Order: sequence, then structure tokens, then C-alpha cells
Amino acid sequence: MKYIKWTLSIVALFILAVFVIYKPSRILIPEMNGVECVTQAICIDDTARLEEAEALVADAVIDIENTLGPLKNYPKFVLCSTQRCYEKFGFKRAAAHAIGKSGIVVGPRGWIPHYVKHEIIHHWQAENIGIIEMLFVDEWLIEGMAYALSNDPRQELAEPWQAHREKFIEWYQSIDRNNLVTAIRSM
Repeated sequence: MKYIKWTLSIVALFILAVFVIYKPSRILIPEMNGVECVTQAICIDDTARLEEAEALVADAVIDIENTLGPLKNYPKFVLCSTQRCYEKFGFKRAAAHAIGKSGIVVGPRGWIPHYVKHEIIHHWQAENIGIIEMLFVDEWLIEGMAYALSNDPRQELAEPWQAHREKFIEWYQSIDRNNLVTAIRSM
């Protein structure tokens, strides 16, 4: 009995340490960071913007599913209207951030369709390529795909993102799009 208590205490401390040290893990229990989960898929810090958030997410998911096919699991979206909320999940600079297959955190600058679609593409990649496998895929494919297929309207991106987008578009035009995952895995 004594060992069970010690083991449970160690496990609890480990989980607490993960939440404190690796802030993106907070997507698993976003309510601990001052957001309200108003649906199973949407958590938000400003419920007055709920209608806007729901439309943004729904439109982005539909667009990406029309392009890439259905998502296996819908990510949990945390939409932060303030920088303070966004930083509680460990992010500062990017407009939004996908956290593997767990979810997507959108910062105050990220309430724009192409930013949300970009992160949904990363979620699709994690589901279809694999989180670990993504570490071994060329960055031009991972980021180029997200910039190109999100319909990012910027004519010129900062480097290396522009080169990644151009290389992905060239590659994408040369493959059978019905077998995208197979094409990625055969690289």
C-alpha cells in the first residue's frame, strides 16, 4: 500500500511538471488556463466572440477537408482573443500553433482563415504522416504544404517559407493528389 501511494504521488508530480514546464500540453485541459470550453471542439477566452470562432473553425475545416479529405479526429481549438491567453499555452510569436493531434491554439492575430487552415493542415499531417515521422520529412514539404494549401494570400513570404511554398507547389503538381499520403511516404 505504501508503494502505491508513492507511485501515485510520483505520477501526479510528473503530470504537474509536464503542465508547468511544457505549456502546450495545457491543450489537454484548457479550462485550467482561463478559457471556457463551450463545445467539445471549441474553447475560448471571450465568449462574446463565440459565433465568430465557430464560423471561422467550421469554414476552415470544410475547406481543408475538401482539399485533403476528411480529418480522422477533429482537433480541439483554443481561440485566444488576448496575447495573455495565448502565452499561457506557451506561444508568443506565431499567429496560431498546432499541437500534434491534440489541438490547435489560435492567438489574437490568428483569427484569419488562412492561419487557421494552415494549422489544420499540420493537424492533418500529424494524423496521416505521424507525429514522429513528421520530424524526418523535409521542412519544405511540411511548411510548404501548409502555406500553399491554406491559400495564404501573401504574394511573397519571408524566407525560407516562400521557397518552401514554391517547392511544394511544384512537387504537388507532379503527383497523384488522390494518393497524397503515399506520395509523401515515398519521398
